[in-house]
Formats: sequence, structure tokens, C-alpha cells
Amino acid sequence: MISTHLEPVEYTAGEAADITGLTAVQQRNYRRHGLLPKFGRGWARYTAPDLADLLIMNQLSRRGVTPSSAKLAMKPTESGSAAALLTAWALRLPGSVMSDPDLPRRRQKTFQVPKALPRYAVFSGTEPRFVSNLHAALGKDGNAVAIVLDLKALARRLLDLAGPLWLELEGRA
Repeated sequence: MISTHLEPVEYTAGEAADITGLTAVQQRNYRRHGLLPKFGRGWARYTAPDLADLLIMNQLSRRGVTPSSAKLAMKPTESGSAAALLTAWALRLPGSVMSDPDLPRRRQKTFQVPKALPRYAVFSGTEPRFVSNLHAALGKDGNAVAIVLDLKALARRLLDLAGPLWLELEGRA
């Protein structure tokens, strides 16, 4: 039986810089300070979840959050992580997966992504909250102090700048 699977596209540090706005020097410094995972020997290679981390870190840093605080704010919580949700939003968008042109088009492609994804990451206090209704999350008067990132919009931006994030390849089951 023939099946297909998704293989992540890999990006260099320079490509990641063009996509996320974090320069290769910033990426290296973040790795040296333990804010990004270190790669083994050789060149850094990034996949969609890595790009999501870099993009969110850059967005928070641009809003005045220190890199170390941004990393703390991005730790996974019981309700998920900002990078994982951004990656899930990207997977839902058209063009996120490039199919092998030799694959037969005999069925509609579906991916296991939850139907109801929280759209916003609200950063206030020590842990982010992930919500779909921003008005309810910020309170009736809307005067809460928080940094809000629209994960769906960031996923669209990621896809626009990076192109397909996964390749659909044929394999035998």
C-alpha cells in the first residue's frame, strides 16, 4: 500500500533571518545564551516550528520584551505553546504543503489539525493565554495591559515569506 507523509522544509540561518527578522548574529547570540537550542556540528537548520519560535521571539522583542523574558513567556503551558499554535495555523493555510508533482491526485488532502484553534496569544503576567475571543480575554473595558499576537496573521506572514513549510512525499506503508 502506498501512503504519503509530510517532510519539513529546512531553512538556513540566513533564510530564517529573512523570514523572521532575527539576524543570523542574533540567532547565534541567543543560542550562546541558551535562549535557542544549540545545533550539533555544522550549520543551523530551521523547520516550521523553529521559525515560529524565532518569529514570536522577534515580535515580543520588538514590543520591548527582553529576549530572556520572551523565551520564558514562550514556554509551553497546559493549553499549548504559541509556536505550536502558530505552526498549526500555518498548516491550515493553503500553500503550506507542497505536493510531489508525481503523486496521483486521487483524494482530497486532509491534515489532523484541531478545528477550533485559539487565534490570539495574550502575553501578560508570567504565562501566555491563548484565546479566540480577544474582547472577553481583555475584559469588558479593554484596558488590560498586555501584548497580543494574532497567531493566524503571523502564520500567514510566515507562509508568505517562507513559502511551503512541508513537502508531501510518497512512501510505502
